[in-house]
Amino acid sequence: MDHRPNAPAVLDDLRTEPLDCDVLMRAYYDGGIIEFDDSPDFSRHYSVQGNDAAAVRALFNRDLRQALAVHSRCCAAGCGRELIWWRGEMLPPAGVLDQFLLEGDRIRTLFARG
Repeated sequence: MDHRPNAPAVLDDLRTEPLDCDVLMRAYYDGGIIEFDDSPDFSRHYSVQGNDAAAVRALFNRDLRQALAVHSRCCAAGCGRELIWWRGEMLPPAGVLDQFLLEGDRIRTLFARG
């Protein structure tokens, strides 16, 4: 979790996750998915939702979208000054936990730059 005192308001009600049927149904009822015209592959594989589409698109710059594409099972959610990053699976085994934490820190850094 990232507690940032100067977090942009775009983190309010932000959610991104791999695209599947459950996500599509939730997006249909919650108000839609933000798409990225310059990254059609990213838009096909990820659901990105937020309360300010323009600000969310600015936050999800090319570097962040590429990092999420490489780590295709990543999910993130934000509210206020908090950012939560996780994978939609079980916790990684002890042998790869350090790598998982490093990936999370990279994603956090890219969000902070956005």
